Amino acid sequence: MMKTTGIIKPILFIFCAIQFISCEMATNWKISPDKNDFIVVNGQITNEKKEHIVTIYSPADQLNKIPKPISWGYVSIFDGDSLFYLNNDYSNPGRYKTNANFRAVINKTYTLMINVSGQNYFASTTMLPVSQFNPLKYKYDETKQMFLIDSVTEAFNINESAMYEIMINWEQVQGYDTIPAELKNAVLYYYTLSTLDVSEVFKPQKEQVYFPAGTTIIERKYSLTKQQAKFIRSLLLETEWRGGLFDVTQGNITTNLSNGAVGYFGASSVLEKTITVK
Repeated sequence: MMKTTGIIKPILFIFCAIQFISCEMATNWKISPDKNDFIVVNGQITNEKKEHIVTIYSPADQLNKIPKPISWGYVSIFDGDSLFYLNNDYSNPGRYKTNANFRAVINKTYTLMINVSGQNYFASTTMLPVSQFNPLKYKYDETKQMFLIDSVTEAFNINESAMYEIMINWEQVQGYDTIPAELKNAVLYYYTLSTLDVSEVFKPQKEQVYFPAGTTIIERKYSLTKQQAKFIRSLLLETEWRGGLFDVTQGNITTNLSNGAVGYFGASSVLEKTITVK
């Protein structure tokens, strides 16, 4: 039998050498942006009696460019019985508000209606009830001598999809008076979905938020319909879960809006719990 070890070693050496001496050259790509004549909508109504916000923007066609707010639209919500007109928030262009007494009702279908420059857009959603939940768990980090979130919820639940909003605030804690307010607040989001993705299991690590004893944590759980959970999953696949070992092929994020608009209009019932870190 012929021995090939003596031949393979030089070939491997040459291959490795080529990899090390190969150079990189800058290339200027001419990118032609698509025709961005669609709108981006974000709206969420809940069972809370308060002003609910719908935002409308034109998409940005360049990296890090700020989207242009659309402040000339007409927005309303129909619940099958009554029509609610949203007011244009001129102090915050692109935002449209319900009145302070508006609240959604469980198992009722709501239709968002938007008119921008003569073009009509629609989205319908139904609000589901939200189940009770156990408060999140936090732990103490001896190295930092601060606390951090340990666990919030299971990532996978075949029977329920939900979103958790975690608002952390330690402005009132003694010894942090001189620190800017924006450095004493944090908002985190966690999700329970009825699907389990490899991209989620091997997602990149998130930056940890550390906070002192005496911190107030408000934990809110939002119910999600199957369609809204599908939207959130597609959004996470393109954002928070991207950059890991098993990225999926990039694709468009799902939407429930008509006529080429993107984004989502959802309705969620909400439960809230307050925790004081000790």
